[in-house]
Amino acid sequence: MSFEQTTCPEAVAAVAHCHAARDPHGAWLLVAMPRAWNHRLIVHAHGGPRLGEPKDGDSHEDLDRFSSMVRAGYAWVGTTYRRGGYGVRMAAEDVENSRQYFVAHWG
Repeated sequence: MSFEQTTCPEAVAAVAHCHAARDPHGAWLLVAMPRAWNHRLIVHAHGGPRLGEPKDGDSHEDLDRFSSMVRAGYAWVGTTYRRGGYGVRMAAEDVENSRQYFVAHWG
């Protein structure tokens, strides 16, 4: 899996580079890497289910809402879940996968 550079939400565009990827299970990942990274990572798990099929860009709203962490120097990774609807174990696995993909790529 490889990350592609993508446009950041305006709230972090001046302080970070953003990257997106789709994992092998179908979840879409969004990473914000601050230019002045403090070498700490925020792993974001959005709340209740999104009922539609996941798509690229779904996590932009979450990143925009929690942009203060990126502006403070924290890297941020957020993920959709691999499919819409309910599935707590599956969602937890998707969040952990996003952390592992970040670590594999950025350390």
